[in-house]
Amino acid sequence: MQKGLTSAPLSTIAVGHENNLALIRLICAFGVIVSHSYALIGGINHSEKDLLSTITSDSLGYGAFAVGVFFLFGGYLIAGSAERSKTFTSFIKKRILRIIPELTFLVLMLAFVIGPLASSLPPAQYFTNPSLPVFLLNIALIPVHCLPGLFNSNPYPNVVDGSLWTLPVEFSCYLLVFLSFKLTHFDRNKYLKLSAPIALLVLIYFIILYPYQISVVRPVLLYWIGTTAYVFKDSIHIPKPLALGSFFVFCISLPIGWSDATMLACFPIFMAWLAFSVKASKASLLLNKLELSYGVYLWGWPVGQLAVLLHPNISVEVLALTTIIFSLIMGFMGQILASNLVNTIQRKQAN
Repeated sequence: MQKGLTSAPLSTIAVGHENNLALIRLICAFGVIVSHSYALIGGINHSEKDLLSTITSDSLGYGAFAVGVFFLFGGYLIAGSAERSKTFTSFIKKRILRIIPELTFLVLMLAFVIGPLASSLPPAQYFTNPSLPVFLLNIALIPVHCLPGLFNSNPYPNVVDGSLWTLPVEFSCYLLVFLSFKLTHFDRNKYLKLSAPIALLVLIYFIILYPYQISVVRPVLLYWIGTTAYVFKDSIHIPKPLALGSFFVFCISLPIGWSDATMLACFPIFMAWLAFSVKASKASLLLNKLELSYGVYLWGWPVGQLAVLLHPNISVEVLALTTIIFSLIMGFMGQILASNLVNTIQRKQAN
């Protein structure tokens, strides 16, 4: 069957690089920047919101939506990586080489270039401040948000990069996916048995604890859904009417408070169809080679903070556009450096 036929199973259409994944993820990274722009200008308790937050009464904004997209596709892709990896060491090495080099570039640039230039402290005090080396823990996926004297007078004070909280959550999902593979080898019956207690815990959460920590629970559940889609990929068919119908149900659920339910039930159907069934454009094919979304996501918050520091009266629209442009530049630089580093490591290991 050809890839464009909607009757093809997910295992047939979700192969190779001729898809819209990179384009979708880059747009979502832009959405995170737009969402964060309101917070960076308005402060922690900002009253002005993005359109999606307004429609859903703050239950789902552009940022939360985008993180859901990242985790949904991450679950599917990482499940495939776990199945292809011969050992845990090879699996985790691939994951580390994917996220740590660009993260290291970000952390070092913030700590030793942007930090001392933009800090309210003189250089001598900045470099001798004990909180400076602590910031480097971000490289080890331990979120540390502050640098000495940096952004302390901004409307959203002190937080240098508020996006980094998702990285340890995502890395934990890596480990859980690999564990589920080792326990089940993605045999459907074994996987269903393993998923049964998880489903029970999810039900208990929504009955007793919801919406406590939903910003973390939602992406983790979407990761699980993505992994489950991979396990059952041979049996999953997404015809166009089902995809569009799911999207319609998701849209009408937003203003009535059902966004979390449809985000888990309907949203993955439409997104999988959009990513894999819709014919990839030339822009999508180019972006699949560049992989810019991760770097843009990492840089969006600190670039926005720096823009607010330099131009306190900047508007949300100008801030978002400026942040997108400079995050693309920094993300591209980080991606090039990371690719060169990974290639060097792989060449040395091959020799």
